[in-house]
Amino acid sequence: MTATTASEKLKLRLQSIVRQIGEYPHAELKHSNAPKKQGTRMILVKCPDCEYQVRTTRKWIEVGVPTCPCGTEMKEEGGE
Repeated sequence: MTATTASEKLKLRLQSIVRQIGEYPHAELKHSNAPKKQGTRMILVKCPDCEYQVRTTRKWIEVGVPTCPCGTEMKEEGGE
């Protein structure tokens, strides 16, 4: 079985129970199909000589821009 459906008899029984106990008190349920907000923005840095690239965070760029394995200082994509 991959699915079950309620019979008319079950639907009537459940409606009877709902009338007896009343509505369930709860906060409004919220659901969104929107993608989750990105927690950390990864920034692309590239080597101007060989175009080797990595992604890092703003925090680590502020500490120091990485050096490419070829020995050249990498540059932030779209940066200075």
